[in-house]
Amino acid sequence: MMIEDLMTSFEIISFDVFDTLLMRGCLEPRDVFSLVEEKAQRRGYAKARIRAEKRANRRVASGQTRGETSLEEIYSFIPRFGDLKDAELEFEKSCIRANPEVVELWARAGELGKRRVIVSDMYLPRPFIEELLRTNGITGWDGIYVSSEHRTRKKTGELYRVMMRDQNVDAARILHVGDNPASDVAAANAVGIAAFQYERIGDRFLRENAFARYYLQEGQLGARRNLIGALAAGWQQYRQRNPSCGYWNKIGFVYGGVLGYAYACFVAREARRRGIKRLLLVYRDGYNLEPIFNELFPDLMTTLIYVPRKVYFYACKDFTDKPHMIAARRRMVWHELEMTGDEQAFLETGVMSKENEEKFERASRKARDEYVRYLSTLKIDNPADVALVDMTTSALSAPKLLESVLGSEITSFYLLAYKPGLARLPSSVVPMFHAHGTSIIFTLMSEFLFTAPTPSVVGIENGVPVYDKAGGFFDEFKANICKTIRPAIIEGARALSQAGVEISRGDLLDYFESFHASVTARDESEFSFAREATGIEQREGRSPLQRELRSRRPLLRLLGRVAISVRVWTWLMRRYATFYLLGRIPILRIRLPF
Repeated sequence: MMIEDLMTSFEIISFDVFDTLLMRGCLEPRDVFSLVEEKAQRRGYAKARIRAEKRANRRVASGQTRGETSLEEIYSFIPRFGDLKDAELEFEKSCIRANPEVVELWARAGELGKRRVIVSDMYLPRPFIEELLRTNGITGWDGIYVSSEHRTRKKTGELYRVMMRDQNVDAARILHVGDNPASDVAAANAVGIAAFQYERIGDRFLRENAFARYYLQEGQLGARRNLIGALAAGWQQYRQRNPSCGYWNKIGFVYGGVLGYAYACFVAREARRRGIKRLLLVYRDGYNLEPIFNELFPDLMTTLIYVPRKVYFYACKDFTDKPHMIAARRRMVWHELEMTGDEQAFLETGVMSKENEEKFERASRKARDEYVRYLSTLKIDNPADVALVDMTTSALSAPKLLESVLGSEITSFYLLAYKPGLARLPSSVVPMFHAHGTSIIFTLMSEFLFTAPTPSVVGIENGVPVYDKAGGFFDEFKANICKTIRPAIIEGARALSQAGVEISRGDLLDYFESFHASVTARDESEFSFAREATGIEQREGRSPLQRELRSRRPLLRLLGRVAISVRVWTWLMRRYATFYLLGRIPILRIRLPF
């Protein structure tokens, strides 16, 4: 029987507050204390706060305090942190949201003409709880009963009896809705009240998502629990507003939202530190990033910019030393310019005849002139005030093209940047990660999630982009998927921002390794047609992303767990001075490529 049907049989519908009518952006109530400690930079607060509450509860159990403790009594045991009581209350306000599922039941009970009461075991004062409820649009109760005010608890059954006496109603005419199996179900049943147990959103999210359970097995659990809790609450709200959302909405929310939020925070922090006022987002990878920056960091001006690799191939004399890109360039110019002579010799050596060289010079000048004309429309007056934002690079093609045209060095932000051997990146290139320190799945997922839905841009003519006409099924598939995941990515980033989540680089990498280590048959099936960004030099062949997902077997899952454990072990050694030098040994920083 649905609970909506069940409510018709009762006169009073009673509701719990926390994790029922209201939800926090964290998995457990105690996670709030870790977050307050982090925000206030007061080491030891979380443990002291938990111990103080236990101590206050022991006084209640021994009869030294009547019925229930209060927030003031809890803080009386930790006077050195007394100034954080208001900070705790403010943080509760900031992370509390209405639970749309239970609010819908609240509204339905009102429509049925039922009396609605609130019964909560909570040390917070009743006026504060009433303020939280009203702020989140919950009003119209016929009574509110808080253990800190009545000095008795639901868990003992006494707070239910207080409510029944005040409402002048028998237990058989009451239905209680709450999340706690002891105080909301067993205790209610013990006094004759029917109860419906609501599954916590965080518990449900962990049950439905293997990657989240895997992710919480290692590392600094405070920050990770905050991330998963914020995702669980945000996903619940998003799903409530969009009942028809499916697999790709969830992929966009829980993976694209996390990656986009973490990368945008990194870029915004570094841009402000360098006095950057405007971000030039490379269109292919910046398409889904732009709305995140516009909403979360409105002080940074954003502009989508086309930086076609084909123009780079023609217009840049300072070309790459990457063999695959050199080969791609030679194949492209030979066929596009209809060169004559020995094709194989040219592909091997790159040496042109005079006639072919003239053809290439004409094409190079044309590509460069068109791109100069295009950049003039963007009004880049001072290159020192702007920065390029892209996802991945191995040849730095985008900044090289811009710098060759602008005649000035430009700051470039990357999620991933790779330089072979011991070569150093230029000081103007600021990567969040060096690609050799990340897993393959992280690289491939970042490309897939943030690629624009349009075909690749192969050139600029008259100030407008020219798109590749050779797109096929994969490009159409990606375009359709992008329309689904784009709004979900934005919603995911917004949920994390509202919860004040902070994601370290190590936690971000392990987050995607957790996905890779817990791939399901559904993931393999849905990603079977997925390809990351399509470029000039990558057209045919099986998707590396699909291949990586299909490669997960029990042995590799074990190795993935070892990869996370190695990172945690190294972090611990670096944290403690005794092992500092040992933790600096390069071999301990190696990451397994899966």
